[in-house]
Amino acid sequence: MKETKEKVKGWFAKAGQSVADKLNEWINPFSHAAKKKGLIAMGILTSMVCVMLVIRSLQSNETSPSLKVEQITTPADIHPKENAVTTDPERSIMEQYNRMIRFKELVEKLSSSRDHLKLDSLMKAHPGLRDSLNEFIKHYY
Repeated sequence: MKETKEKVKGWFAKAGQSVADKLNEWINPFSHAAKKKGLIAMGILTSMVCVMLVIRSLQSNETSPSLKVEQITTPADIHPKENAVTTDPERSIMEQYNRMIRFKELVEKLSSSRDHLKLDSLMKAHPGLRDSLNEFIKHYY
């Protein structure tokens, strides 16, 4: 196995050396200023091609047949939609209440488990939220 790797490695080294020698024969006769101008011209041409490709992709309204992009959607179980038909103010109140209940359940789950680091970081991100939530539950639940 090692011999095969060494053979392939040697072949690539020989091919690379022959390409370098050929380029050396072509480019070395030029003056330093000509080499510099050639490098600048190649850099400008390469950047123009890249910019043209980006602009072309932004201007095109057609979708690519080779690359299909699917729309990102949230899973249905994150925020289940309720089937009850209610008015908008009632619906928003119910959604807020449900979010508070889910948050209370999360806090209770984290405080009952041994994962106090997540609970501490959650309480640091939302100070006073637990007290407000407990007061709300005590008065209205």
